[in-house]
Amino acid sequence: MALFAFATGLTLRRGEQLLEFRRHLPNGQVQFEDPLTGRIYAWSMAKMYRDINSGELVIFRGDGMPPATAENDDSPKPLPLLPSLESLPAKHRKGLERRLDYINSCKKQGQTRGCRRQLQRLIQKIAERRQESPPSASSVMQWWRTLDQNDACPASLVSGNLHRKRSRGLPESIIAIIRKILRKEYFTRKRYPLTRAHILINNTLQNLRGSDAKTSEISLSTARRYANEVGPYFKDVARYGPAYARNKWRYSLEGTVTHRVLERVEIDHTQLDMVVICDRSGLPLGRPTITVVIDAHSGYVLSFFISFWGTGLGPSLNAIKIGIMPKEDYCNGPTVLSNPWLGYGIFELIVVDNGLEFHSPQFQLAAWHLNADIQYCAVRQPWLKPSVERVLGTLELYLPAEGHVHKPLSNYLPPNPRETASITFSQLCYGLLKCFVDILPMEPNNRTLIEPFEVFRDGFERLPPPLLPSSFNEISLISAMSKTMSVGNEGVVFMYLRYNSVELQNLRRRTAHTFKTLIKFQPEDLNSIYVQDPTTKMWLLVPSCQPEYTYQLSIVQHHAIRKQLKGQLDSRNTAENLIRAKIDLIEMWADFLRGNRGKKNIQAAQKFGTLTSAQTLTGEAFPMVIPRESTLIVPEDIVIPSREIPQFSSFQLD
Repeated sequence: MALFAFATGLTLRRGEQLLEFRRHLPNGQVQFEDPLTGRIYAWSMAKMYRDINSGELVIFRGDGMPPATAENDDSPKPLPLLPSLESLPAKHRKGLERRLDYINSCKKQGQTRGCRRQLQRLIQKIAERRQESPPSASSVMQWWRTLDQNDACPASLVSGNLHRKRSRGLPESIIAIIRKILRKEYFTRKRYPLTRAHILINNTLQNLRGSDAKTSEISLSTARRYANEVGPYFKDVARYGPAYARNKWRYSLEGTVTHRVLERVEIDHTQLDMVVICDRSGLPLGRPTITVVIDAHSGYVLSFFISFWGTGLGPSLNAIKIGIMPKEDYCNGPTVLSNPWLGYGIFELIVVDNGLEFHSPQFQLAAWHLNADIQYCAVRQPWLKPSVERVLGTLELYLPAEGHVHKPLSNYLPPNPRETASITFSQLCYGLLKCFVDILPMEPNNRTLIEPFEVFRDGFERLPPPLLPSSFNEISLISAMSKTMSVGNEGVVFMYLRYNSVELQNLRRRTAHTFKTLIKFQPEDLNSIYVQDPTTKMWLLVPSCQPEYTYQLSIVQHHAIRKQLKGQLDSRNTAENLIRAKIDLIEMWADFLRGNRGKKNIQAAQKFGTLTSAQTLTGEAFPMVIPRESTLIVPEDIVIPSREIPQFSSFQLD
């Protein structure tokens, strides 16, 4: 802390500009002049003192400007540390008190630092009072001069031994060898131990110095001391990489700066550690994946979406759709909610991570439809979207223990979650809705002591009416999954389900008898699909031919039902019996064509002669006798029709 006065000789520095004090003005202002341009400035004394305390103005003492540094210089920069007499050791604090006592005692006697004889007599009296040997007059005069040159700053009288650096006991050539080997062996991604570098250093020094082994060795503590010259952050960068070091030494300054609700929303996925049961079939559906949309300004959950086919574009866009829509319909279920589910309207900025679904062109198209911006967080820096990460990290506390997925541990057999699962998909949805509407928004922030529900409600009331899209058809079409399928006379057969309509057949008649095209389907609703027109690239909605089965049918439920039916067929050995019957039929046809067993086969098949419309075999075992026609017809029954004999002309041959 330096002392100054608004008087002649005071020079201030503002950036690279110098300001010299000129005079006090009658209105309480002080006047400064730029020595280069001669421009006069007049400010109030209170403003000048406030700027000096804040650091905008610096008292200039002829030390010069600080050296300029490059903007992209990654070398460690000196820290703006503030000295304090409170942190002085007791030894140096006692020495400072001694020097100030001699100087202040001489000042109180009206002496100046140039009166050596008078100072000698005063120093002797002060030493007798302090009961110590007196310092020389030259020492006291030097202390006094140093204090005046530093504007009465007491820190200038602290002994220089406090910050004296210890002299190195090794020559610079050996220090250079130590640092070189540490750089090649210790500060590498291979992460060799320091003992390896210590052995190599001693080996190199021994080869350089010859037979004097005692002087050519350094201790392990010496090697560690030179290794510790590198800061721990840069040590982690060299040994583990910049990504690990950035994650380990991360910090937060301002956090996510927002000014209103719906300005910035954060989206992320996570897989829940539990197994869910299907409501329709009672089969385990597996571990669900939840996608959450959270307002960054208040920490309020705007929407969530549950899927069983992992992360992807569909769950993300469906969660965004739910967040934009008014959500009164979701609160009318069997679960009684104490608070309304607030929030609707299009967001301004969507903050996501670097998942493939967020970098897809379809997600960008959806953002264009919604007129929203996308911000991607840096790789492996999830703290750039802290609200959604905090919610997903604490979500496990509100899930039931039944069906919980346990981490593998040594000498521990965790229970099978598919056997202990007891919560259905609808119960999970209602439970998460209760958690996101009545529990998480009511937990006050530890720093602000304000509930997210109150922050969002107050901010939402101050907003102008939010914008809403007139239709989600474009978003639904973008979020659908695509696959190339064939279109024929029976329509489209997709996953053993048939989709057909009159419009599709008209499209087929205009295109080709059978053609392949792109289809799109929603994994959570297989009641209809989209078929692309190969000519115009437009899309046609085609319903299912089995609406009683595909209504509100998801792809996970469809797979579970087919898997259950296949299990029933396997339990009855249907496939094996069918294959066995086919083999018997093949052998039967082969036996009929063999000559050595032809008679036996004919006799065995005689009893099936009545199964045909024309009997070719009889049931007797004796040989067949074919009767003559005369024995089959009675003579009286023979009627010979009478015919008129035609007349012929005669002729004679000569």
